[in-house]
Amino acid sequence: MIWWPLFFISLLRADDITVEKYCFNSPAQMERAHSQFRAISVRSDRVERDGSCLVISAAPHRRELFQKYLLSNHPDMSISFSSEELRKDPCNLKVEKISHTTEKALDAEIGKTGTIEARDQQGSGSEIFHITTIKDFELGVDQDKILGECRYITPDRYEITLTVQKDARPLTPPVSPGTVVVVTTPPPDQETSVLKTQLQLQRGSRIEIGSVVRDLKNKSHEASLGPKLGMQDDVRKQEVKTFLSIY
Repeated sequence: MIWWPLFFISLLRADDITVEKYCFNSPAQMERAHSQFRAISVRSDRVERDGSCLVISAAPHRRELFQKYLLSNHPDMSISFSSEELRKDPCNLKVEKISHTTEKALDAEIGKTGTIEARDQQGSGSEIFHITTIKDFELGVDQDKILGECRYITPDRYEITLTVQKDARPLTPPVSPGTVVVVTTPPPDQETSVLKTQLQLQRGSRIEIGSVVRDLKNKSHEASLGPKLGMQDDVRKQEVKTFLSIY
């Protein structure tokens, strides 16, 4: 057992040292992880036992190596402390919403000549938002509310956790307060769900949030039924893509 506050303070005096505490379900599992750590450690790496946890201090560029290696061997391991979290480097996120609209119509005019005219119009637009956060952020994509967490790994790489929360849409027509609505089989827009995923985002690259949401729903076997707009002779289709990047 180490005196954790003194150990931590002494290590943080060196700017080129990262300290992390990896915790396991049992002392036996911790000992296995300790042996595995020794197999990939170098002379400058330091490790101390603390109950069922390992406190590892190393150069910052080796931090990601230890995380990936230990997590691959112990998926249920948790990181209860990281000195990188205390640096509180903010996540500078850029959100781009790019929309593309296609409209097709068939106009018929009955007269002396009788004419039929087909129209095909296209348009596009974009919106850009910037979010600066230490940890949490929130996005809305279609009917889905996306709760995000941004976690520093290296100056050019961040870990993004996305929780997709589908909320029920208001009933149409609305009902008065106190009214009890009984629905045996709720329509798709009245169903709720929560899905979660974790990914790493490199500075300069971007992800399309809609594709992440669709992939999550496919893995959970949830059918996604979006709103459809159309008429017999007029078809209007709007596609909106939301991109997330680190800048």
